[in-house]
Amino acid sequence: MKVFISHSSREDPFAGKVREAVRKGLKNKGHEVFVDMDELRPGDDWCAVLYHRLAECHAAVVLVSAKALASGWVRREVNILLWRRALCHPSNPLKIVPAFIDNLSEQDLTDAGLGDLAQLQIAKLKPRRRPAKAGKFARVIVDELGEAPEPDDSYMAAWVETVASCLSEVKNADRLVAAARELRVEERYLDQVRDPVIGPGFLAHQLLGRWQGMRLERAMGQIANFTPAEKLTQLLGNVAPTWVDAEAARGLLAFGATGKGTVVLNATEESTAQLYISRATCCFPTGICVATVAAVTGEAFAEEFARQCAEAVAELLGVPSVDAIEDQLLPDRTLRPDPYNTPQDLMFLIVNAGTTPRHLVAQGVNDVHSRFPWLVVVLRTGPEMPTGDELTAWRLAGARRLEPALTPDEETYALRVITKLKELPVKASGGPMLGAA
Repeated sequence: MKVFISHSSREDPFAGKVREAVRKGLKNKGHEVFVDMDELRPGDDWCAVLYHRLAECHAAVVLVSAKALASGWVRREVNILLWRRALCHPSNPLKIVPAFIDNLSEQDLTDAGLGDLAQLQIAKLKPRRRPAKAGKFARVIVDELGEAPEPDDSYMAAWVETVASCLSEVKNADRLVAAARELRVEERYLDQVRDPVIGPGFLAHQLLGRWQGMRLERAMGQIANFTPAEKLTQLLGNVAPTWVDAEAARGLLAFGATGKGTVVLNATEESTAQLYISRATCCFPTGICVATVAAVTGEAFAEEFARQCAEAVAELLGVPSVDAIEDQLLPDRTLRPDPYNTPQDLMFLIVNAGTTPRHLVAQGVNDVHSRFPWLVVVLRTGPEMPTGDELTAWRLAGARRLEPALTPDEETYALRVITKLKELPVKASGGPMLGAA
């Protein structure tokens, strides 16, 4: 089993002792352990190998200290791990063991933006035992990991495999290396890119791990002329949603199997909401159902909005009419063919609020949820993210803002890059013939 240890132990001798004791205990049990200090050098900025390890590990230990909660690095690691866990089948979740090595509480996790970590079984060090009990505490952590899990069959694993499969079709290894350089992969890892066995998977992790803006366009340009057209189109479609922040996208998966959910996205363009969903569900090609409605202003707002939503739900369910919805035994997700809270069980309804008064939109959304409690509603509010007080005033039940919020420049820049990516297959084919009609 491959185990990733997330920590922030610099200038914390006790955290370092626990980390080393956990590593030793796991290795003694035959596990392969990755600790970022082993391979990261001073000056490396969130380097390539880290994405690779986060994506391929079978389990993870998160050493939670006050320093770790203040570390942006640890936060990114934890969010990637939690996202992977959210996409696993419930019978085989990614095992994550949070371990408190300071006198902290679940509320401290929530305050640090890692509240979902508090839902897991936490190994805690008893008060006043910090100085001398590193080894004993490490044994508790190792025992919490248990046996090796089944192979990863999550949607995220399928996403990586899809991108790796496309990259394996590139006919020129030097172009793959050139693409890796554009993605800021350090020279010392380029031999992994050249390896025909592990190279496609390693490079796939770089493409999916972080948004690289124009660097992504240039990287795809390096391989476009050496990739079969169909595979190039598939590859570009799978990497386009990587501009969406992983932590924000994970908010779309935060609701239980029978619980209704509303997420608020401050996006200007409808395509942005679509890309958020693609990012959250790892571009899985089946089972992800999305429909869109637009709120309208007028005296008959409530009736018109309800009608649009019902028609959209009928489309999602694949039934011939609104009247046929009532014949579906779908009061909650537990009655669906697959009762698990996995992406294939998610139906998204994007609501474009437009200029309609937000309190009316909120009432409409609440009414929709009372009828269809298994929907995840994505409320697109435009460039401004509503405050918590505003959501309370609108009485928007159970709403969760997708944060970090977007900035107008961020959205515009990303969509411009994506437009350029869509143009690559035509350019790689030599472009349209001059003078063609």
